[in-house]
Amino acid sequence: MVGLSRNLLMPGDPAPWFRAPSNINPTFDFSSAAGRYIVLGFVGPADAPAGQALAEAFLAEAALFAHPDRYFFAVALGRDAAARPSLAERRPGMDTFWDDGGIGRLYGALSQAEGSADFAPVSYLLGLDLRVLAVARHPD
Repeated sequence: MVGLSRNLLMPGDPAPWFRAPSNINPTFDFSSAAGRYIVLGFVGPADAPAGQALAEAFLAEAALFAHPDRYFFAVALGRDAAARPSLAERRPGMDTFWDDGGIGRLYGALSQAEGSADFAPVSYLLGLDLRVLAVARHPD
């Protein structure tokens, strides 16, 4: 939507830290993931076709993340794991955060307006120190 504010991070920016429920821990501390290369993929709500396609693309490449220094985190909008069984499943090097919207706003995947459901799929490649190395905007 035009006019809604997004604050995408840029290469060199520190990735914001957060705590959120995940498929492996009800209060996962994202800062504990430092020390490996991370792809943080914002896949949005269960009914977002672009986000679903993004999630499926990353899941199809699961072997890339089955390595000690690489990790993929999906960030799914909504806390209903039953609506996203493929993301709730535990895989080596891949996990999912269940976002109430706070993480999406921190990273620019959701508009800054409270209560807005304006989602845009985006992925970040983070370095060992949790700084942004690259940003990929995906078609809505």
